[in-house]
Amino acid sequence: MAHNGVIRWKVSTQGVAAHSSNPSNGQSAISAMSKLILEFEKEYCSKISLTHPLTGQAACSVNTISGGTAVNIIPNFCEIEIDRRTLPGEDSEQVLKDMKAVLDSISLRDPTILIGTSTPFIDYPLDPIVNHGFAMQISQILIGMGLSSEQSGAGYGTDASTYSIAGIPAVVIGPGSINQAHTKDEWLEIAELDKSVLIYKQIMGYNFI
Repeated sequence: MAHNGVIRWKVSTQGVAAHSSNPSNGQSAISAMSKLILEFEKEYCSKISLTHPLTGQAACSVNTISGGTAVNIIPNFCEIEIDRRTLPGEDSEQVLKDMKAVLDSISLRDPTILIGTSTPFIDYPLDPIVNHGFAMQISQILIGMGLSSEQSGAGYGTDASTYSIAGIPAVVIGPGSINQAHTKDEWLEIAELDKSVLIYKQIMGYNFI
């Protein structure tokens, strides 16, 4: 009935290209980025301590990096992508402002770190308060089928929050486990799939008020 959201944000550093035979003629965007990552992880990522009783802990990590065009050229561009997991109840726009404030403060202290940013991808959390009534109705269906109606949350994200924000009540219910997803041998038990089909049939036939 609840899950976390995510902000994915590309952040770049600018440098000055030069031939690697004389590095002092240039300014490495990769070197600037290495300093930026260390400071950002120390000043922002490591200080995140928010938790939610259903979805766990908020998180932030730098997970991709690219830069440079050739081994004999001082790189004039480097880019990372930040992944920030947001909790139900957090304001994603405010989270973005807080991250930007940290990046700006790092750049202000070190003028060699010239930062650029892109438009972030924001996937909002699924708020259990907003969808409580609908979740309770789903629970009644499960009880009627003799199944567990325990409501829980997830640390990952789904499309359910998109429907919820649009005013369509949503919960996440289905077969399998996140532990099986995005793995080398992703799989699903047929029995779990068959059970889900029966549940979906009951949901579609239920008289929601």
